[in-house]
Amino acid sequence: MTEELVGRTRELGDLTDFVRTSRKESRAILLEGPPGVGKSALWRAAIELARETHVVLRARPDSAEAKLAYGGLSDLFGDVAETVLPALPEPQRVALETTLLLRTSDAPANPRLLGAATLGAFRTLAADHPLLIAVDDLQWLDTSSLATLAFATRRLRDDERTGFVFTRRSGAGASIGVPTPPMGLTRVEVAPLSFDAAAELLARRYPGRVSRTTARRIWTAAQGNPLYTIELGAAVAAQGEPSDPSQPLAVSGDLEDLLSRRLAALPDACGDVLLAVALLSDPTRRLIVETCGATAGAGLQAAIDADVLHVDRARVRFSHPLLAAVVAAQAGRPERNSMHRRIAEVVADREEAALHLALATDRPDAAVAAALDEATSTAVERGSPAAAAEYAEHALRLTDPQDRPALAERSRAAGRLRVLAGDHERGVALLEQAVALLDPGLQRALTLCQLAEGVSHDPARAIRALDQAVDEGGGDPSIAARGGAFRATMAVLTLADLDVAEREMAEARGVAEASGDPEFIMHTLGTGAWIELIRGRSPRPLATRAEAFPELLARWSLFWLPERAELLWHMRRGEHDAVRARLQELKARAFDIGEEEAASVYAFHLAELETAAGRWDAALVHANELWAFAEWTPQAQPVALSAVARLAACRGELDRARELAERGIHLAGQLGSLLFDIENRSVLSLASISGADAAGAVAAVEPAWHTVERNGVLNPGMVTMLPDYIEALIALGDLERVEQPLSWLEARSREQEHPWGLKLAARCRGLEAAAKGDHERASEAFADALAPRPGVTLPFEDARTLLARGAALRRGKRRHEARQSLTDAVESFEKLGATLFAERASVELARIGGRRPLATPDELTPAQQGVAELVVRGASNKEIAASLFISEHTVESHLRQIYMKLGVTSRVQLTLLILGG
Repeated sequence: MTEELVGRTRELGDLTDFVRTSRKESRAILLEGPPGVGKSALWRAAIELARETHVVLRARPDSAEAKLAYGGLSDLFGDVAETVLPALPEPQRVALETTLLLRTSDAPANPRLLGAATLGAFRTLAADHPLLIAVDDLQWLDTSSLATLAFATRRLRDDERTGFVFTRRSGAGASIGVPTPPMGLTRVEVAPLSFDAAAELLARRYPGRVSRTTARRIWTAAQGNPLYTIELGAAVAAQGEPSDPSQPLAVSGDLEDLLSRRLAALPDACGDVLLAVALLSDPTRRLIVETCGATAGAGLQAAIDADVLHVDRARVRFSHPLLAAVVAAQAGRPERNSMHRRIAEVVADREEAALHLALATDRPDAAVAAALDEATSTAVERGSPAAAAEYAEHALRLTDPQDRPALAERSRAAGRLRVLAGDHERGVALLEQAVALLDPGLQRALTLCQLAEGVSHDPARAIRALDQAVDEGGGDPSIAARGGAFRATMAVLTLADLDVAEREMAEARGVAEASGDPEFIMHTLGTGAWIELIRGRSPRPLATRAEAFPELLARWSLFWLPERAELLWHMRRGEHDAVRARLQELKARAFDIGEEEAASVYAFHLAELETAAGRWDAALVHANELWAFAEWTPQAQPVALSAVARLAACRGELDRARELAERGIHLAGQLGSLLFDIENRSVLSLASISGADAAGAVAAVEPAWHTVERNGVLNPGMVTMLPDYIEALIALGDLERVEQPLSWLEARSREQEHPWGLKLAARCRGLEAAAKGDHERASEAFADALAPRPGVTLPFEDARTLLARGAALRRGKRRHEARQSLTDAVESFEKLGATLFAERASVELARIGGRRPLATPDELTPAQQGVAELVVRGASNKEIAASLFISEHTVESHLRQIYMKLGVTSRVQLTLLILGG
């Protein structure tokens, strides 16, 4: 045990348990406490505990590199890049190589793609051995590395054997988020030393020079802080113990003063060396000598001998971060500025050189500002908008205050980068500053367009900025078109003013095509495809046009990919087999390139597809993936809730379905998205219909239905709640109100030859005719609803139609046909796992006289056979439920279906039938 770990039995036990557990699952541990309490010593102990069993990646950032892009990531992968890079998919490999400065790239790196590459690298390293990621002083980790690490850690599976050990300074450092894998985070507050531990530490470090009595006084003054204890002990050991125990210790009680005295005792040759180490982001022996000159070697060795500096993997570090802070604080401003300029002359990294020039400059300087502009561009290329924004703001600070155009341009650039980095509040403030600096005209109009993008989470504010941009654009068609395109995008999300949105998008697309700007063209194609979908037209022509820009298409957001709208067009028509493989491919690609939001929507589409296609186990896999995404992406939560809730409703878990759907409706309202609202209302209406709550279904659907109809939604597949609304009105006997939505559904479906709409409209017409007593017309309508349509798979909807037809036939006294239809419905629902609907169909079947066995015992489902066997053994419903780990309600449901299938009415008859063979 090292000196610093005296008295750390509890913390070492926590670390030992953590390292052992991380051999099997992904976990994180955070060592937290004030400066000097011993966090770094415990961090090093964790690395030693893991070294024999784990692959270890480590980073020890400091304040000097906190503003440099991806310094922490470079530390982590510095020794293993050659191992992991060849195993990554090409887009991820290129992203990581670019970030680690192993290659240059013409295209800006995508931070989400880099996050996916980091995750892939972790998985590669953990494939054969457990992996430990160790980061000391998390509060100094650069923003870009922290975001990338957070992206990767939260996507690790529980069993991927990756542990994370972090230290973080309490107080100001506590605001830094901690990257956390799904299995969670263990927090360890590193406590002050007990007196016995402090006395032992002093005895080991200063044997025979600090009595136990003086040790207690030191411990009291240091409040158990190990570093403070060591420094006070050093002062006492140097000066001798006080002769009068009643007098205070003849040393300062201030830790900074103690450290200052320790530094002051060093030779003069150490001065420049210490300042250079404090200010360099990656202080190596070579850089220190180049910065400080020929005498640097002697100063460096003296500081190492005094345990102020030490060498760690060729990197020179202070023995404690507080020493670096004291050195930097004690240096005067002119001295620091001079050192920053000397460092800028010797570091190879142009970003770091520009940053040191900025830190060395207090007044406007055009040359330094220009160098920072270049550093900004480099950071953008490396995929670090946070670092780029930092450089851009330094450039802004060093701009001549009389040069309004330059101030405006740099404010605009910094604001745009802050928004991209996720700091919307600061970004919007800078963009507003740029607007204020510019005179009315084209440049201010373009900046207002960027401001609108920055406040897109607030549609009303965004529209105001766009309207101002159009007013000030001097009739520039591009400004007007961009404003129209943005308004159309908002209309897609809110399903509002679609007539206007369609017209504005058509105009914007014309301007975009005329301009030849491929990004503007792609924007109009992406949003335009969604408008085509919502308005009931195939997006294929726009998807085809997008294919004319293959290079741009390859890096365009998969969320707004025109093809996505085309795939949804087919899926909502019931043509599942035609699009399943492509949706899976796009979901995988979105994950590979780190497009979190896109990956979530493709998981949603696949969950919806498989639910409609009757493959509910597959749907559950996609729904769970979607929920994993949504936990970290608030915008995805409403659709995630609807996907999980829809499966619950189909399976008869109505309370859960209602709870989830109502939460989804609430969140959709907060986001202002009618699209998300409709998805959850569709589920709520299904749950209500399943529970024979027709009034609840009407209440769930009616407000949204009238809104979408009024706003110009024309595609039946975008209003999947409508058939349940119609069925609920029929169940309530409100046949007058049925005609308008039913006629809309029929008309739109015929116009678009929409298979899903035609099938569901026919079922609704059958229900209406049956309610009016017109059994012949009802029979024809149900037959039309059940008629096969090429490429269309809707087993759950077909089973519901069989149930509706069987019930209508029974009421029309056509018992034989009714029995067959209801028998088919029961079997279809049971095959799907729709227990509640299967029960409803069984109850309806029981109402037909002259019942006969529908099956033999061998033809029962496995679940039903299990229940029947226990009945034969004499088990009660409660005992059966306990034995099979199901509820008594489920046992009762299975028994009703068993009785119906076998034509028996009691447990005795069931037992006799089975025992009799």
